[in-house]
Amino acid sequence: MQSLPDNPMNAPISGSMNDSIKKRKKRTSKTKAKLPLPILMRKAALVVIFSLLIFAISFPVKYGIANVQYYAADHLLISWHKSPQTLNVKSWQQAFKSINKANELQPNHPLYLDIKGKVLLWGLNLSDSEIMPKPQLLNLALNSFKQSLKIRPVWANTWIDLAMTKWHLNQIDDEFWLALEKAEKFGPYMPEVNLGLSTIYMAFWPQLTIIQKAKGIEQISRTMIQPYNKDYSFNYRSALIERVKLYKKENVFCTLIKVNKKLKHFGRHSSIKKLCAG
Repeated sequence: MQSLPDNPMNAPISGSMNDSIKKRKKRTSKTKAKLPLPILMRKAALVVIFSLLIFAISFPVKYGIANVQYYAADHLLISWHKSPQTLNVKSWQQAFKSINKANELQPNHPLYLDIKGKVLLWGLNLSDSEIMPKPQLLNLALNSFKQSLKIRPVWANTWIDLAMTKWHLNQIDDEFWLALEKAEKFGPYMPEVNLGLSTIYMAFWPQLTIIQKAKGIEQISRTMIQPYNKDYSFNYRSALIERVKLYKKENVFCTLIKVNKKLKHFGRHSSIKKLCAG
């Protein structure tokens, strides 16, 4: 019987045809492994755009929340200045928590660091058992002020707060005196700085040089002329008079009122007339 021919589908492939198919397969596999350059570039661009979009959305949200936390702490600071009796453990802890959150969300922000130091200093008016020991409060405040000044070294308020904090810590060193010079340089007519400088100069009066005493007298004069802070509803002139009494500098103050033409009219005020009567 004549055998039937093999099924062509099962027939062996010739060498030349086999090589040709293999080459085509290789070319096809290579083509599939690589995407055209324009497609890769478009994909990379989409990834970059998407990343930037996420950053653009998260950046203002993050810093917006930090700003809200800062304002919460600053609002409490203002309320304590206006009415010191409103300071209590609960309000202090809330301010401290808020400003810590602001610093966490936006590290190395000079204003947030400065406000943190101020909140810590207000804690000195509460008992140690209620919040934390006073030396710890002072050292944390000192660190905050130093960090703030590294970033923004021209803020007079921060310099005077640094000096006050070092005074509380009994760190009367070169850095302390330098802080006074910087505060005077950068805030010559800021009433809160003038009051702070006047206070320190009166407290250290016996130790001062003639030049430093002249600076102290100038700061007292400036405090008298620019006495009021509208934000805090705080009268710096009244605060100065109380500190004149505290440090027993009536003679210095009253002599200044008499001889300084710009201040002479204050001598008619009842509180000053009473102070200088003796």
